[in-house]
Amino acid sequence: MNGKPAVITSALGGNGALAWEPVPGVVAYIGYSGAPLDEGAVAALRRLAARARLLSPGQWQATGPTTSDQINDFDRFD
Repeated sequence: MNGKPAVITSALGGNGALAWEPVPGVVAYIGYSGAPLDEGAVAALRRLAARARLLSPGQWQATGPTTSDQINDFDRFD
């Protein structure tokens, strides 16, 4: 998280997510499901985020990412 503000939430689906701004104008998040959002889960999310790094588009494509079509229903939180 490199000193940038972070938010812990359960509003993104699953059980929890940590979101932060690694560079101005870019929001990154790490999430999980399968366990309650408690202090242990928050600590694990923080450890993962601390080790995260941004990838260039080429680096991302080299990982062989897959996509899945989903409905974006985040407007339900308005």
